[in-house]
Amino acid sequence: MANDIWVGQNQTYKTLAAAVKASSAGDTIHVGAGTYTNDWTNITHDLKIVGVAGQTHFVATTTPPNGKGMILIDNADVTIENIEFSGVSVGSGNGAPIVQNSAGDLTIRNCDFHDSQQALRVGGGTDTHWIGSDVLIENSTFSNLGSWGGHGMYISSVETLTVRDSDFSDIHLRHAIKSRALETTVENNHFQDGATGTASYFVDVPQQGIANITGNTFIKGANASNPNFISYGGEPQFTQYTDNALNVVNNTFYSYETGANAVNNHSPTETAHLAGNSYDGLIANHAKGLFDESSIGVPVTPGDGTGNTAPTAADFTAIVWPMSRPAIASATVYAKSRSTRSSPVGARRVSTPSLASKGVT
Repeated sequence: MANDIWVGQNQTYKTLAAAVKASSAGDTIHVGAGTYTNDWTNITHDLKIVGVAGQTHFVATTTPPNGKGMILIDNADVTIENIEFSGVSVGSGNGAPIVQNSAGDLTIRNCDFHDSQQALRVGGGTDTHWIGSDVLIENSTFSNLGSWGGHGMYISSVETLTVRDSDFSDIHLRHAIKSRALETTVENNHFQDGATGTASYFVDVPQQGIANITGNTFIKGANASNPNFISYGGEPQFTQYTDNALNVVNNTFYSYETGANAVNNHSPTETAHLAGNSYDGLIANHAKGLFDESSIGVPVTPGDGTGNTAPTAADFTAIVWPMSRPAIASATVYAKSRSTRSSPVGARRVSTPSLASKGVT
């Protein structure tokens, strides 16, 4: 039977670590408003962790003793909602508030990640895959992340990654999203470098696979370390997947960086499909490598970059935190939903949405 456990100044458990130790598979941990400093936690069974009744902030002021991150997850399905994370840094440059080391589903919803080397690190390497493990990220913010060793988020090993309805700003040096998932979906997000961001790619899918990138706004800043927005198949030294598709549909691209390419397709065999996108600013080319394109939204002259409309102030609206999150008045029961899929890598065919289904003809 699932139980509800409460964490807070006036609760039995003062730290998340203590609550996790007392919990059982399927429990929900409600974490009250407040700042929880250096609250290192290991999770090895299914849990839901929810911030309630105000701003719940987990902050690191010292190096995590595990050398990786604040919350370590092993062999568990975990959902985390309504929590702010910051301050994680390790010597290898890829410290993250949340680190998933082995198979399991991870859901992040309505969370804020900032001022760490990375937000999330998931996976066991370039050629390790946990079939049936999925990562879902919704309605969250990612800012002032990245280092010489870390991306905004680094996702490998899982079967699917879905990032939707989220904001990315001021990512430094590396990529906002780096995904080695067999299937990557990035939809309805807002990416911007801002005045200080130096991100490389906003989305990097280095081992190919199925990638659907739809309905996003991408604004490349003048200080970006790479003029290109999206990269696909850029690490041929690692195993390239056999079940591949790249669809870039209904996105808006704007660049302050000269010579920009919206898509850099490194694959020698896979054609990138572009449709319904809008381009503005100093865009040199819509795509580089193999691609086809239809229903262009706002064309530009390749290599020109003049006579284009500058982004409006609304494009740079500051991300507001905390988000609205009502107090939980009653227990929330976590319904486990682990997939039972077990097909081998390369034998699994995922249907790719047609362009017509995206409203593009």
